[in-house]
Amino acid sequence: MRYVLSWIPGSVDRTLMQSRAAQLCNLLGQQSLQVFAFSMLITPFEADATSAFPALVQIPVTLLTVLSLYLPARLHQVYRGRTPKAAPAQPLQFQHQPVALQQVELPALVGAVARAARLRTLRRNLNRSSAGTLTNVTSHQIYSTLLRMISTPREHYLTSCATRAPLRIGIVVECLDRVPAFAAKIIADIQASNFAEIGLVLEVNRQQPTATPHVLYRLYLRLDERMRPSNDPLAPLDCRDTLAGVEILQADLKVREGCGELSPANSITEIRSKKLDVLVALIGGPALIDLSGELPYGVWWLSPGDNEFYRGGPSDFWEIREHNPISAVTLCAAYAHTKDYLVLAKALFATEQTISVSRNRYLPYWGSTELIIGKLHDLHEFGWQLLLQTAKAATSYKGRRPLDGYPSNVEMASWLGPILVKKALSYPFRKKVVQHWKIAVRANAPSLFEPDTSHCGFRWIDPPKGHSWADPFVFEHESKYWLFFEDYSYETMRGSIACAEISDDGVVRGAPLVCLKKRDCHYSYPHVFREGSEILMIPESFESNSVDLYCCRRFPNEWVHDSILMQGRFVDTTLWQAEGLWWLATTSAEPAPGAGFLWLYYSSSLRGKWQLHPANPISTDIRTSRGAGRVFRDGNRLIRPSQSGAPTYGYSLTFHEITELTPQRYAERPMKTIGPEHWPGLAGVHTYNRNAQLEFIDGRTPVSLERLKSWRDANPDSADP
Repeated sequence: MRYVLSWIPGSVDRTLMQSRAAQLCNLLGQQSLQVFAFSMLITPFEADATSAFPALVQIPVTLLTVLSLYLPARLHQVYRGRTPKAAPAQPLQFQHQPVALQQVELPALVGAVARAARLRTLRRNLNRSSAGTLTNVTSHQIYSTLLRMISTPREHYLTSCATRAPLRIGIVVECLDRVPAFAAKIIADIQASNFAEIGLVLEVNRQQPTATPHVLYRLYLRLDERMRPSNDPLAPLDCRDTLAGVEILQADLKVREGCGELSPANSITEIRSKKLDVLVALIGGPALIDLSGELPYGVWWLSPGDNEFYRGGPSDFWEIREHNPISAVTLCAAYAHTKDYLVLAKALFATEQTISVSRNRYLPYWGSTELIIGKLHDLHEFGWQLLLQTAKAATSYKGRRPLDGYPSNVEMASWLGPILVKKALSYPFRKKVVQHWKIAVRANAPSLFEPDTSHCGFRWIDPPKGHSWADPFVFEHESKYWLFFEDYSYETMRGSIACAEISDDGVVRGAPLVCLKKRDCHYSYPHVFREGSEILMIPESFESNSVDLYCCRRFPNEWVHDSILMQGRFVDTTLWQAEGLWWLATTSAEPAPGAGFLWLYYSSSLRGKWQLHPANPISTDIRTSRGAGRVFRDGNRLIRPSQSGAPTYGYSLTFHEITELTPQRYAERPMKTIGPEHWPGLAGVHTYNRNAQLEFIDGRTPVSLERLKSWRDANPDSADP
């Protein structure tokens, strides 16, 4: 079968687009699937489809439209487990001027495939100008944006450039028709990758002596059922259709004193015969350690909680009970018949300020699903030795109990009793409380990040009635200082980007000007920077599902959308230049910002090709994974400020000195942490920016919403709170 691509926009690299199309077909390998590939890449253009590709033969546009609705949801089934294959005997035919096809990098190809499945969203974003009016977006613009867009970490982790055979993975579940939702996502990621295939499902019936929960804990679980989040990571899903065609081995797993024994006796022989590389235990991981010697890379499992302090169960409960600000998930691995295990990765999340264990599990379970696919990717692309070099040996247990178990009635009563009494007494007097943010400035003082620096001298700026101000960024233009910040309205419950001129001694001059504002979008973190003669900004816009670059048309408050840098949910994106390269740090925010890891990219130019750094993720700790302002130079030091999301969002600042920054290596060391205790009345501080004379921070104070709405317009300057 021949495929004809009649036209490519003139300014788009024809050879690159042809190469991507050919490489895509080579990857999929079947002519029947080539139709699907072309339908996915073309039909999202909708109105432009017939004009842009009039001679696409044998595939009616109506059929393409139907296929475009079908393919994105089924794309992982098309290329899962496949590796690049030789070019088909019948090459692609192009009308007009056929060009010799060139090879392109596989990650760029699969990234293009994944992004193409979201082009309808991309087009909707492109159609919105800064004024909110619709513009005529052509397929040329969409293709150009697709080529420039940065690959997301998920796209990167689903694709390996190594030419070795795919990893054969075994999956351990308890019941295939009741797989927890977070585990089903891990399975889907493995299936969607081009470097791994599921060779066996081990369905175990776990037989383990368990203690009976005490009465008060059983009553507590009934209460907790009412507080479960809608997207519960432990909600059971039926994966029988997803894993159709994969051999299923059923066995009993008898667990005694932490050790497991499989029966019938030939189960291990059956597992050995499948020639698996890794056994991913989505249940009962530690009990399967004895199987580690049967597989080249052992048995892997996710352990809820930080196993230095919490072992046993119930998961994520004792962190709430003991007021631990951190809840963790640990990726463990055992191999070579050893009774000890390695910690391949650990992710730290903020413990929710709640009594619900279901709500506290939400971020750790969903946020840790990338750990397994990330390490499997590294195993295939870089080899086992790299994982051994970055892994840590399991440490001795430091918990308060020999082994965590169900809480006693006394423990439940002493914890829940005071909480419920306090809530009952305060209920008649309840008021809606918000975290009210303000900006502070000080001039000509020693830098806040230096050791033993005084925290005095900051002058707090009260925002107008009904507003809060946060995320200050200072920018110099034509010998004047301008402060850009988030202007949040309590009436609309949305944030916009505003700016105001500020004097050398930190006094705001005139009323703020609005820079970016949309009714259906919340803007914050206005990272303003300069490239040559251009003034650019990357604001945070979590709800837009993209990281957008804006260009200043007329300084300071006329901004137009320039391009989409990255599709997906990311927060606190920060750019800087160092060592002759551009660097971009951003925090993933799926399913929520509190579950994000810090990712680093680099490029030779701002609008060039961005590469994901091999040291990623830079941080999986909620206390350091979110940006808190510009990365800046102080003498020979390059300093990265971060904010802590524990115990609550925007609690404190930490300054890190970047000690090593190359395309191959990244290292940093903490310098100083600054909490809200230095300013009476504050509950958090989460942004720091500076120039040669001025330093800016922001801080939050719990205030009743009723009081904020009744405040009169205050003097813009006030003393320290």
